Amino acid sequence: MAIEFKQVNYLYKSFLHENSFSLNNLSLSINSGEFILVAGQTGSGKTTFLRLLDTLILPSNGEINFDGQIINNSSPEKILMKVRRNFGFVFQFPQRQLFSPTVLDDVEFAALNFGNNKAEASKKAKEVLKQIGIEEDLWEHSVFNLSVGQMRKVAIAGALVNQPKYLLLDEPTSGMDEYAKNDLLKILNYFHEQGATIIAVSHDINTFAPLVDRAIIFRRGKIISDNNPTKIFSEPMNADIQPPSTVSFARSIGLKSTPLSIDELADEIEAINE
Repeated sequence: MAIEFKQVNYLYKSFLHENSFSLNNLSLSINSGEFILVAGQTGSGKTTFLRLLDTLILPSNGEINFDGQIINNSSPEKILMKVRRNFGFVFQFPQRQLFSPTVLDDVEFAALNFGNNKAEASKKAKEVLKQIGIEEDLWEHSVFNLSVGQMRKVAIAGALVNQPKYLLLDEPTSGMDEYAKNDLLKILNYFHEQGATIIAVSHDINTFAPLVDRAIIFRRGKIISDNNPTKIFSEPMNADIQPPSTVSFARSIGLKSTPLSIDELADEIEAINE
């Protein structure tokens, strides 16, 4: 499955202007199997982009081609539901999408919502909870008694229970400590290796830059850079986004390379000292 945005605009009404652009004349393609970081300042259009992908909102004009299925501002709900089956969406604040009495109930609900019967939903929910790493003794607990990291895992389990082709995440590492982040990244890498396309909106450049195939940088509703992260962060950056701290440190000691991770930086320094 491939996705193509064709001259997509999304307008909203603001206090200052009758119509303001959240996305302005957006055209790009997304290929199956990519791991993409979407970055930019607050209000640059990143979350609007995710919501358009999941058809939670529709373009004001322009169209989105989902593997031959065209979505525009007049697409009927029946068609939107068909497209949504290919997507799992994890909100920035997981507590806003978790509401069932227990962990298992919450993930089961996501499966039931796509037409599975109770037995099928329960089986799928248990399988994905095991894959995500939620211990069985937590399945009957309230989701609201879990840590932030555990809650986000449950939200991801609900997003993945129907085996979507695309996983969309809005600030997935927000509020997490390093241990929880590492746990999350193992999960994302696992499902990416299984063939899922992952698109993550994040300000956490240090975490995602070493992992992704592609970075898309937004400014005021437009894409200002779209390339592999090494290429993007090898160029002088503006105030919209800061490079990974490893790149900043490399520049400070005179290195011309673009190490995106601590390991890459260590290798560069070791090579100098040999």
